[in-house]
Amino acid sequence: MTRQMLMTRETPRLRLRMPEERDLDAFAEWFADEETMKWMQQPTLDRDEAWRVLAMMVGHWHLRGFGPWVLEEKSTGRLLGRGGLWFPEGWPGVEYIILVSPTARVGGLATEVGREAMRCAFEVLQLQELFGFIAPWNKRSIALANTLGFDFRKTWQPQAGTMLNVYSVQRDDYPRLRDAW
Repeated sequence: MTRQMLMTRETPRLRLRMPEERDLDAFAEWFADEETMKWMQQPTLDRDEAWRVLAMMVGHWHLRGFGPWVLEEKSTGRLLGRGGLWFPEGWPGVEYIILVSPTARVGGLATEVGREAMRCAFEVLQLQELFGFIAPWNKRSIALANTLGFDFRKTWQPQAGTMLNVYSVQRDDYPRLRDAW
């Protein structure tokens, strides 16, 4: 039942849904954009590589029962990004992730998605803690983590040459944060 509860969600402006093969054109566009990939600390991807990312996200849903959503604008049906919960093998905990397309990076969409990810993490999955793993230079994502109520915990080196700041929010803090929204 949990997976069904998470597969499709809605926020005031967005329909959040599990990715599907029909989303490939949007994925290919996002992952070919240098500005977008800079925030992910990765090189741009070609269409075949974007397909593999899409397939990995769908696989995550099947293996974990939750995962990143595609962000679909309710008023137009246009895809504006992807975001949600992410917990690959070897990760220290469930992370909220957000990628907003270059055409939709203003107006608080990332905050809207982050709040829904928190709702699902704490109200549906009953997690004790939710993480954000953010490059120290990524001021936008750090500001979003702070807006959502995440606190800096430590630095983490998931692989050689990569250093990330670890932010998290505890389940006990969630009701206070939610009430302030």
